Amino acid sequence: MRLWFYSSGDAASNADADTRLATQIQQNMGNRRREARVTFVPANPEDAPYYYEEFVDRCAMHGITKVDLLDIHDGKLTSARVSAALRSDMVYISGGNTFHLLHAMRQTGFEQDLARYVANGGILAGHSAGAIVMTPTIATAAFPEEDRDENAVGMTDFKAMRLVPFEIFPHYRNTVLYNASLQRSSLRMGRPIYGLPDGSAIAVDGEAITFVGPVWGFVKGVRFKLT
Repeated sequence: MRLWFYSSGDAASNADADTRLATQIQQNMGNRRREARVTFVPANPEDAPYYYEEFVDRCAMHGITKVDLLDIHDGKLTSARVSAALRSDMVYISGGNTFHLLHAMRQTGFEQDLARYVANGGILAGHSAGAIVMTPTIATAAFPEEDRDENAVGMTDFKAMRLVPFEIFPHYRNTVLYNASLQRSSLRMGRPIYGLPDGSAIAVDGEAITFVGPVWGFVKGVRFKLT
């Protein structure tokens, strides 16, 4: 299982993590003599073209020029398009509204498709909402009250892909508001929560977990810093 959890999609602040990810993609391809191909999945349809172009530029900085767009919201999702996307060397899910994203993944069956992709050795990465959906739940998108995603789809079942035994909180800032919410939530949820500032990332490769940049852990109400 090869997973990457980013806080943001910014190219400059994620340069270190992106370099490591690009290396892993090449290693995962083995001796196959072809250019790597990745698929970009926008979390929300409104800004899909803009964020796709932004991601294309980000990939180009690391020698990846074949980037496909798979919009699971456009009503044109077919099994053929999904199959083609899941032959990519990496699938990357962007940020956006976490509730809207998970709702679309469930409605289209893409959640199960991605789970099979990961189980078969594919690399799955994402930032913000695209990272949260890989965790056990999307509960961290619902707090703190002053800074949370709008649950416009009326979702009540927050269960997500459950690929890892921890939760993440992207765009983390070391403030009283965030720390209090995360400490309380870590007590209630019973799982570690990792606060990711923009520019930080978490890589999971099998049983190994690597923290790229500063990450804060919240476990049973206790906060600590990881590097």
